[in-house]
Amino acid sequence: PTADHLMLLGPSSRVRPQPHHALPHSRDDDEAFSSNVLGVIASQFQQNIATLATSAALFAAVLTSPINIHIDTNPMMSISIERSQALALTENQQFVADVWFAVTAQFFDPTFNGLGEDGWRLKEKEAIQAVADTGPDDDDIVATVIKTMLSALDDPYTRFLPREKYEALTAYATGGSSAAGGGAGIG
Repeated sequence: PTADHLMLLGPSSRVRPQPHHALPHSRDDDEAFSSNVLGVIASQFQQNIATLATSAALFAAVLTSPINIHIDTNPMMSISIERSQALALTENQQFVADVWFAVTAQFFDPTFNGLGEDGWRLKEKEAIQAVADTGPDDDDIVATVIKTMLSALDDPYTRFLPREKYEALTAYATGGSSAAGGGAGIG
């Protein structure tokens, strides 16, 4: 089709050209219109880039900053952002968080045996706080805290094995020696 035709779809979905009767206009009008359209498109593009850059910066800040974000949708949408107390986790705190994450990823009941997601997350927070002042020689304290956290699930098949028992079980199961570490298992 040319600029003189308007394309219409008929009932049989065939394209039929129809004449377009436009008012007379000049080449200057076309250039002014094109220039205006390009200006609007460029402005919208700049706004989209600025929005994208701001969103990326906020996303990066959330990933790297020690903040807690809570979104509540009842009765009205509200978002609260608060700065976390700890800037970094100790090795024992990270170990507790890793055990919590492993159990969360594998646990069979999405309600976490009635605790709910928030209740289970609270157990992680309590366990992380409980091992905050422990050191590298406090494996017994860390193991007790993890066992307490897991006991809240009230599941006989979810348990924590200290390093020695985990290594022995892994060695037995694989027929050789195992790497150092501890483990949480869901049977």
